[in-house]
This record gives sequence, structure tokens and C-alpha cells, in this order.
Amino acid sequence: MSVLRLVLLPCLIMLLSRTVMAEKVELMIGLTTSGGGHYFVDLLEQSLKAQGYDVSLRVIEELPQSRVVYMVTHGDLSLTWLLQTKERDESLVPVHVGLTNGLIGHRVLLIPPEAQSLYDQVNSLADFRTLGKVGVFGKDWFDVKVWKYNQLKYFEREGSWEKAYKQVASGNRGVDYFSRGIFEVVEEADQHPYLKIEEHLLFVYDRDFLFYLSSSAAHYKQIIEESLIAARDSGLMQALINKHWETSFDRLALDKRVRLNLNTPSD
Repeated sequence: MSVLRLVLLPCLIMLLSRTVMAEKVELMIGLTTSGGGHYFVDLLEQSLKAQGYDVSLRVIEELPQSRVVYMVTHGDLSLTWLLQTKERDESLVPVHVGLTNGLIGHRVLLIPPEAQSLYDQVNSLADFRTLGKVGVFGKDWFDVKVWKYNQLKYFEREGSWEKAYKQVASGNRGVDYFSRGIFEVVEEADQHPYLKIEEHLLFVYDRDFLFYLSSSAAHYKQIIEESLIAARDSGLMQALINKHWETSFDRLALDKRVRLNLNTPSD
């Protein structure tokens, strides 16, 4: 019996140690004014809980994205979710597990309501180039690199990108559409009823969102990564995608759109 105890004791110590470490995960998160953020909070919380962690999340609502990134960089927030880029990987602490099964690279356009007939004529990327419409993006967005790499016209907006909606709606500011992810566009269209979701096209490039941690929350990287991998492999991630966006996907009628595959530049 004493031998058995000697064998089991290290295992018991490891199990108890894991339980102690997993007892509490405390994170402060900022929700941006763009749509879709509740999915990422839910994914984080449910993934950690599924692995037995006691999760405490404090969520601050309605922050501009630039403010959220600033606060994560300076340790005032624990993490955020951003499209993966080399620059972000170097300036923040990345958790290298895609958060949307690649769906964040599926983009549709917000356009003025009267413009739909112009886009109905497009059946290829060459057609879209010929159309000559100009997309608006925030400063240094990865989408800018994608549009440039694929020889599409774009305007890179300085300052607050949230003003892009009205810039497109005005019709006289030199931009024609705002490319948005399929996770966020339905909520944003409802928030900005002077624009409509373009009905015919689906732009696709290869990229995903990652969680990026502040340096003060970097010690959570391993457990978040392990929890997300388990969520992806178990189907929990896909179940949460369906929970949050199945209705939106139905409204977008993605399977009926013309798919325009975009080449993805390296960082």
C-alpha cells in the first residue's frame, strides 16, 4: 500500500495544483462600438468554463476600437480580439487559435440603398475592378493590404473609422462602400439604417481573429489557448457561432452570393 501511495501522491499533487491554478480567471474586456463582440466574450467564457476554470469577466461597453487597443497595450484591459497581423503579434501577446473558423475573412459591403443595381452586374473580381468603386477602411487595417494586393480601389481613413458609415452614405465624399465582416454587418446595418447590406457579392480572404492579451494578462495565454483548442475540437466554437449568428447568416443568404476570392498578402 505504501508503494501505491508513493505512486499516486505525485499525481494527486499535480491534480490539486491544476485545480488551484484553474480556480479563478479574472479578465477585464472592452466591447467596441462595432457589432459582434458578444460572441467573443461568450466564446472566451464558455471555453474556459468547459475546462473547469472559475471565470470572472468585467466587460466595459461601447468603447471605440482605437481606445480598446490603446487600453490593452497599456494594461488597462486584459485582452481584445483583432485580425491577426505581424505587427499585432509583435506589439501584443497573441493567442494563436483562430476565433471564427476563418469566417471573419468573409466580407460583404455596406452601400447606399440606391446603389444595389450597380453591384448586381458583377460576376467576377475583374468585373468588380471594372466597376471602379472605392472602399473605405480605417488606418492601417489589414483590409487595406488585401485591397491593394488585389488591385482594388480604396481610401484609407485617418482618425475615427466609425465615421466611415456616414462618409459612404453622403455619396459625395469619394468613397462608395464599407467592407464589413459577416459577423458584424447585420448589427451595424441595423445601427446605421441609412446604409444597406449589398445583396449580391461575398468577398473572401484567408485570415482570422485572434485574442491579443496585454502584458499584464500574459500569464493567461496558455490556459486560454488550451481552452480554445478544446472548444474548436469539441464543436463548442461552431455551436457558439451558430448561436450568435445563424439568424444573421440566413439574412445574408451567403450561399446565394457570387463569391469573389481575394489573394491574401503576406505580412
